[in-house]
Amino acid sequence: MTATARCCPLGRHAGTDSVERAPKLEFLRERTRAVQEAVSLAATRGLSASVAEKREPLMGDRDDMWRELERRGAVYVRVVFSVQDGRARVDAVILYDGYAPPWHHELGEVEPDSDLGVALWVAGGGRDIEHGDVVSGDGEMGFRVAERAANMAWNDLLPPVRRGQVSTVLVELPGGEGVVRRGDGVVVVTQDAHADRGLPLRPDDIYRPVKTWLPDDRSLVAGILPPGSVGAEVVDDRGERVAAGVGGGAYAAVLEQPNDGHEPVVCCRDVIGAPVRRPLPADYPSAPVDDADVPCPACGAIDYEERVPTERWRSGTPGPDGTVIPNPIVVCRQCGHEEREGTFFAVGAACDDDEDEAAREARVARAREHARVGRWYSTTMTLRALTFPVYAAEGWPAVIGGSGSDGDQLTSLTIVHRATPDADPYAGDRPRFEITTSREDSPANDELRQARWTLHSWLQNNDDGTRSCWPEASHAAITLWLAVRDRTVRGKVLAAVRSEQRISIDGTSAPFLTLTAATGHWVAVRRHSDLVITVAASDLDPAAIAIEPISDPAARLLGPKPSGADAWPQKPDPGA
Repeated sequence: MTATARCCPLGRHAGTDSVERAPKLEFLRERTRAVQEAVSLAATRGLSASVAEKREPLMGDRDDMWRELERRGAVYVRVVFSVQDGRARVDAVILYDGYAPPWHHELGEVEPDSDLGVALWVAGGGRDIEHGDVVSGDGEMGFRVAERAANMAWNDLLPPVRRGQVSTVLVELPGGEGVVRRGDGVVVVTQDAHADRGLPLRPDDIYRPVKTWLPDDRSLVAGILPPGSVGAEVVDDRGERVAAGVGGGAYAAVLEQPNDGHEPVVCCRDVIGAPVRRPLPADYPSAPVDDADVPCPACGAIDYEERVPTERWRSGTPGPDGTVIPNPIVVCRQCGHEEREGTFFAVGAACDDDEDEAAREARVARAREHARVGRWYSTTMTLRALTFPVYAAEGWPAVIGGSGSDGDQLTSLTIVHRATPDADPYAGDRPRFEITTSREDSPANDELRQARWTLHSWLQNNDDGTRSCWPEASHAAITLWLAVRDRTVRGKVLAAVRSEQRISIDGTSAPFLTLTAATGHWVAVRRHSDLVITVAASDLDPAAIAIEPISDPAARLLGPKPSGADAWPQKPDPGA
């Protein structure tokens, strides 16, 4: 297959204006004819390995496919595929509840060989792949369900490999993972060094390490050794160092932790064991960081500089005419480890030096009352959107602590329990525990992932070891401090003990998947009917909790209308 006008880089899709202008019915009919033609043509040519040939007919009614996707809450469909030895293979069909990260979450995967999976492959343009002349290549296709508009794309960093090109395995670990230089010169990190596909290294930042997922909650970190280095070690979130396998100028190591999307920590060393700094893509403007006080997680040095990169692919703040101004990076001058700065916001506050203590207390009281009124109105609007049972603990004061939604649909609600009814979160009163009720079709449907994510959030907000004031320092130094804090929390989550604890729910003791941190904080998750129940707590016996659905959410969670609510500037219409 050769690139056409409708091909585009991975993650960026061609426009769909023409499809949007076409009548919906006519588009569905056209897509149906395309599917039928693909099946017929595959059978005629005798493509025994063809994806399209595996189901005939794919589905009796094309509308059934869209209805099934909408029933699952899918907003975007992504089909990841590969071509090996001239034959196409669908690696994954993934459904998402949104179009782009970080606003989308994975709903789950469709079996590639199922009727739905095959129909999505053909609808996305798989026929063109099957009948092309590509020997080896990776790509993806996808579409927004509401638009019924499919687009096909080769990854521009992984162009298709054609006949006569040969790949070279640079390094292969005992489990088959490794680094491969493809016949087209692109270096990929792969879980199968002989499969000729994987995650590419950026050609414009070739020494930047990458991390990819592996089965069984593991991840693979790999990259190219910088000049002068002969070895590398990778540091996991617990702070443990893993010696990487080395070969062909590359390195690779397997970490016993899932790929959470964070930048890998790698230190490359020379023959005497000294750190070797990996080169940056360009000589960016720089300034030393003089107020940093945290060691580099890779090499242990406290020697940093702040650099201002220029590449468009880096994230940053919006600039004029749709451009992106990259955020600065903080770089270790000994080993080259990078931490990307976030965007910092400053809120000015008026200061009256003549304000006495009584006036200050009155001002603070007014601010807290204003916050209470706002919370009451927010709770009112949330309860109006509630369409599923909400669970809470019997005998404990309860307030709404948070919620999640998909578009206009409420998908989760968190109930916070504090020790006393008059506890005030604005005065620093912490919750004893919280209970989140999520719909089964929400992102919380993976119990272990939900437990890890919730424990991470709970530790950040409630663990004394991570709750501390931000330092008075430069943006670069704060970036390093935040990175250490987040790695510390991730390490505690990884070290948490997994077990099964029984908690009373609906009057019956039931098992919950539980993660318990060394500091006594724990999270328990259970799929309960068509809901997912998540409990997060600190120093509390799970057997002491009895969870029941709230019979009258408004009576228990809303409470009386606070004084001053009628003067609220943006109060909702009571009759809405």
